[in-house]
Amino acid sequence: MCQNLGALAARARGKRIGRPIVAVDAVEVARLRAQGASWREIAQELGVGATTARRAFSKLGKGPGEIPSSSRTL
Repeated sequence: MCQNLGALAARARGKRIGRPIVAVDAVEVARLRAQGASWREIAQELGVGATTARRAFSKLGKGPGEIPSSSRTL
């Protein structure tokens, strides 16, 4: 319990704890993916990690019928 006192005090002062949130344009990821870009290429283009790009794409909520076949493979 004593180990978290510093973190609790920081939060009480309004400090954010943990990784910063990265904003990714999921529509841009989908557009690049539809053009045949790889996850690595998309990530490099947008300045984020490949997993972050994939996560943004998956949050679009599209069903498998709406995603071009080239986009289904990782």
